[in-house]
Amino acid sequence: MAQEVKLIQTGANKSECRIAQWLVADGQQVKEGDVIFTMETDKVSVDVEANADGTLQHLIAVGEERMSGDIAAYIYQQGEEIREPVESATQSSANNLVSDEQVETARQVSSGEPSARIKASPKARKLAERHAIDLHTVTGSGGNQRIIARDVERALEQSQHSKPVFASPLAKRIAKQQQVTLDDVTGSGVNGKIMKDDVIKHRQPSATDSPEYISKPHTGMRKVIASRMQDSLLNSAQLTMNREVLMAETIKLRQSLNQEWQAEGIKISYNDILVKTLAKALAAHPLMNSSYTDTEIRMWQQVNIGIAVAVDEGLLVPVIKGAEQLTLKEIAVESQRLIQAARNQNLTPQDLQGGTFTISTLGMYDIDSFTPIVNQPQCGILGVNRIYDGVEWQGDKPVKTAKMNLSLSWDHRILDGAPAASFLVTVNELLTQPYRLLV
Repeated sequence: MAQEVKLIQTGANKSECRIAQWLVADGQQVKEGDVIFTMETDKVSVDVEANADGTLQHLIAVGEERMSGDIAAYIYQQGEEIREPVESATQSSANNLVSDEQVETARQVSSGEPSARIKASPKARKLAERHAIDLHTVTGSGGNQRIIARDVERALEQSQHSKPVFASPLAKRIAKQQQVTLDDVTGSGVNGKIMKDDVIKHRQPSATDSPEYISKPHTGMRKVIASRMQDSLLNSAQLTMNREVLMAETIKLRQSLNQEWQAEGIKISYNDILVKTLAKALAAHPLMNSSYTDTEIRMWQQVNIGIAVAVDEGLLVPVIKGAEQLTLKEIAVESQRLIQAARNQNLTPQDLQGGTFTISTLGMYDIDSFTPIVNQPQCGILGVNRIYDGVEWQGDKPVKTAKMNLSLSWDHRILDGAPAASFLVTVNELLTQPYRLLV
């Protein structure tokens, strides 16, 4: 019996996911333990391994949205008959298969114009033939973009809600590829029939056209970031305050520790020092390390600090767990591990879960102030800006010193402005006397 290979559930609940890349071609031999595809959720990419030896059969196309737990592929053992999956194969068991003898041989759509081999199930072909639907105009949603019955039904429904279009099959095919609505095209053929040249001409920009653009479809990660950021602003009472902090002593501490730990290959960043600073400050201000629900405020007993990491696809926030119990050196090591894993797409679901507060750094871009958005259901997020040369007064004498602005966004439902300001005072005190971070 064919072995099912399912999309992995990466969290506590089922979630949308998709195949990012097939690493083994459809119909190729695999061995148990071989990585056969990479799947991605809104947060992580996960390599999925073969759970048996045999011949691989793809059921899901790259980029196709499915739920974790759905079947992505079958693996057939040696000598086992490879069968054609039914329409709902990804939700059914390996028993629900149709034999190869039931699959029609390759056909061409009888249109009077050259036609390439179309991947379609027997049921889809029969349905298309019954309703005179050109399969070239139908987008397949099955494995390897195979056209299945529901695709034909969708095309039929769309055609019933729109007036008939008098166009050649080739014109229809080009219109589909170029995303042209044939209702907007004027035909030059007999009786106004739309020909391929009409579609091509329609695509050519005129002087009065709006500016052209390049379409960039939303990725799973981008869609989730957009949704969560909007939800955070709509469903919480966020505001931001900025505070100038003194950094001269922190700079000295960092330089000293980097010299001391150089032989161990450990390099302390300002972000590492700020994570340790936040761990101490959050322990002293527990409301800032909490979450709001409809019935209560939950003050978390452990300080888990998320560090925002920019990646090509968007933003990931891996979490340093139990930061209040870690030394500065341990924080530096864990931070480096998480950042590298994020950039190499090697984060595990556990690396991204359980955050109680977040830090976001834009200082490397010479930013002086910004408004970070709270990562719900957390209470706060600290925006870190650039270090700059400032002035402090010693009596009547101005003294040059290093300063930095911190931008704190927090949920006003949990605490008010005064305790939030007090939290920043504590942060400043620790950065002014950073030796306290070592004890």
